[in-house]
Amino acid sequence: MSSLVVRSVDRLRAEGRLAWGRLTASGRPLPDFLVIGVQRAGTTSLFRDLKRHPQVIAASTKEVHYFDYHHGRGQGWYRAHFPHRRTLVAHPGAPPVTGEATPNYLFHPHAPRWVGTELPQARLIVVLRDPVQRAYSHWKLNRRIGLEDLSFSEAVEREEERIGPDRRLLEADPAYPAYDLFRFSYAARGTYAAQLERWHAAIPRERFLVVRSEDLRASPDATFAQITDFIGVSRWRPPEFSHAHASTGGGGEGIPEPTRQRLERYFEPHQRRLTELLDAT
Repeated sequence: MSSLVVRSVDRLRAEGRLAWGRLTASGRPLPDFLVIGVQRAGTTSLFRDLKRHPQVIAASTKEVHYFDYHHGRGQGWYRAHFPHRRTLVAHPGAPPVTGEATPNYLFHPHAPRWVGTELPQARLIVVLRDPVQRAYSHWKLNRRIGLEDLSFSEAVEREEERIGPDRRLLEADPAYPAYDLFRFSYAARGTYAAQLERWHAAIPRERFLVVRSEDLRASPDATFAQITDFIGVSRWRPPEFSHAHASTGGGGEGIPEPTRQRLERYFEPHQRRLTELLDAT
């Protein structure tokens, strides 16, 4: 069977599951936890490991994108992605939880208000990564999938020119798609303290857990235990952590030194503020 046929069949199955999910949305609870950021920090690997936990029945897709691109579709559409209450009740053993992971949420200006209103009890996980490495990994991904023609240095130089109009339009209109903002925000996404402060203004701090991508690699057992404790499931570890083989775009090898220094200077006050913020939490 050709790959095209397989993709077509998979798409039809996914569309059928979503259609059934919408018909039965009233019986589908909203998520207990969200992984809200950040892009290119290993959230795919983390979510893969969480899905393998015996007490986690996750959304039908990792990145649902409800609290950014698809909020206008309504809560019934969102619920359609989660398991039915009957599935949760029938689950053997300790009570299960459900969740999803859309790392774009942390960066979206309207997501904190929407999540705070619609998910008043959900636990929110944030995975952070060195912002220079994250920016470079983001650029490499865009180059690989054909979204970026500029060199990394040029993209950093022209970032505000490219994303500024979209940022202003999205602030004024929550439904605006802002594709350039989300595609080309290499440095802007690394201003973690400002993004967390926006979320903390809408949602109590005790509902957040912030971990570092570097810790998921260096101390996977301890970091994963932190996360399972936080979402209220038993301590458990996968036979092998997905982070051990995951690719987040490598480190910063290949960044021109002037561009690296420019980014390090830019991020220095933001990183200092992040340290203060996390120390106070």
